[in-house]
Amino acid sequence: MKATDQFRAFLVDVSDLEKHLARNSTTNAVICDVDMPKEAAERFTNDVFNLVICQIPSHPEVVDDAMIRRALSIARLILEQKGAEGNTVDLVVFPELSLPTASIRTLCRFVRQTRTLVLAGLELRIAPDQSRRLNELMWIVPLDDDGQHLATLLQEKIHVTPGEGALRPPVVQANPAIIWRINGQKGRLAAINCYEFTDLLIRDLLRGRVEGLVVAANNQDVTTFDNLVESTHFDLFSHVIW
Repeated sequence: MKATDQFRAFLVDVSDLEKHLARNSTTNAVICDVDMPKEAAERFTNDVFNLVICQIPSHPEVVDDAMIRRALSIARLILEQKGAEGNTVDLVVFPELSLPTASIRTLCRFVRQTRTLVLAGLELRIAPDQSRRLNELMWIVPLDDDGQHLATLLQEKIHVTPGEGALRPPVVQANPAIIWRINGQKGRLAAINCYEFTDLLIRDLLRGRVEGLVVAANNQDVTTFDNLVESTHFDLFSHVIW
């Protein structure tokens, strides 16, 4: 399939998704699928899934684009070393609340050059209508084999913390509540945002429906999350990364 045909097919899928969300309740999360292009999916034919978690502080006021570029340079170095071994890096992750929106272009440029999936937690920001704050994850996914067409998929936080709800304006529950599922040859990959990991309804929705789950976390309670990750491997029947 040509790149233009793949892009048109993606737009049709988006239109179908909008209709699906309009027909369904906004109080429950919905899994939405995105397929990797064929050539990119063929990179995932071995049994090893490689990822790089960028150690960026979840405090965007002290993070600038130079710090993001340095983190991507390290990821690119690891990618090149893995490539020399006949392997590749499949995913680069930035934690919750760590990416300034000004650096989204930098990440898109990296994906175009490397055709590597990126998941990033965006800085907390106020919605254009000033009614709420947005705590979002962003997937950046190559839609064609040469990496020229990308999808930037936003995923608002579904289960917010009491502290987020107390902000003015507050962070509110996502509406509609979407969890993107990225499909490749190595299986199905999804991500959730920190405190959502404690939501039993979200865990029930994902059970048996993904082979890999990324938890983009900004959490001081490391012990609790370590225990949750250990138990979730068996509860969700999937690998859990955080």
